[in-house]
Amino acid sequence: MAEEDKRIKATLDKIKNRLLVFSGKGGVGKSTVAVNLGIALSRRNQKVGMLDVD
Repeated sequence: MAEEDKRIKATLDKIKNRLLVFSGKGGVGKSTVAVNLGIALSRRNQKVGMLDVD
């Protein structure tokens, strides 16, 4: 397990920029905003990865 954690951390450390969309309240459109930001960035030839933990 520790080896897997090291591999995950090493992979995540390679991410140059991170953008977090959050709010203390549910149902305010966080996922929609995140998806639209991802689409806009990808259209500008940026690499985009998304994780929704809602």
